[in-house]
Amino acid sequence: MEDLSENENTVAVLSVYYKEKLLTNLVFKRREMADKFVDGLQRLLNEEGKADFSFSGAITTVYDSQTIGEELGGFLSGEIKPKGTLFEIMQLIKMSGLN
Repeated sequence: MEDLSENENTVAVLSVYYKEKLLTNLVFKRREMADKFVDGLQRLLNEEGKADFSFSGAITTVYDSQTIGEELGGFLSGEIKPKGTLFEIMQLIKMSGLN
């Protein structure tokens, strides 16, 4: 079976908080770019600003309609085994008893 990790397109999602309230989410092609953004912003902030801003991040998979169709088709035909976000969605559907 084909390993889907070769087909995955991942991005880094950086959440920016101001005084513990979500300000925005920024999406970067690579984690290194998100890290550089945080480093650069922190250099610009004074101590009060550093206390007010916080960050969290996640790596997530980006799907388009073609990729979803290909992966679902491959799964249904037994050619591939899904994993990651698509697999989690399929497991939730299965557990919910939906067909």
